Amino acid sequence: MTRLIVALDGVTFNQARESGALSALAKACEKSMIWGVKISDMLYSGDVTKIISALKEEFKLGIMADVKLHDIPSNTGSNNQGQGEDGHHSRRPQHRS
Repeated sequence: MTRLIVALDGVTFNQARESGALSALAKACEKSMIWGVKISDMLYSGDVTKIISALKEEFKLGIMADVKLHDIPSNTGSNNQGQGEDGHHSRRPQHRS
């Protein structure tokens, strides 16, 4: 059976945890329905070491980290990417054209 990687874009770790999304994905992973998750925005929404540890140890998910050091301008700056839990921009690189 082919297992999928589910993209968790546009949400912080706390949002995904509180909404129950991570628990639902953990159940799908346990049933071999998915391999794990792709995270990008989550990498900039808190302590990345704790986030990755929780995804791996607490939720037993495979993780594909999409760091996005380079991206097309329409995917940067126009949404919540790069914003921390408090809504302020963090260390997210910004494109300048």
